Amino acid sequence: MVKTVALSDEAYRRLKELKRRIKSESFSDLILKLVEEYEKSRILYLKAAANELRLSSEEVSKLEKIISELRSRRWW
Repeated sequence: MVKTVALSDEAYRRLKELKRRIKSESFSDLILKLVEEYEKSRILYLKAAANELRLSSEEVSKLEKIISELRSRRWW
């Protein structure tokens, strides 16, 4: 199924340039890669925050459960 998305000229220009630089086959492929990278960065951010806060093992377990739930969601 194909969907149309409206972008500003600046957003289109930047996506087109990024698509060329990373050799994505399509804008869909590019957007999926960007979303995947965003999700990975959020997980890494949460893990870094947990390390910095020096959480107890119980708190770390709770955080890992939350991270697992977030990974299974389609959005966040």
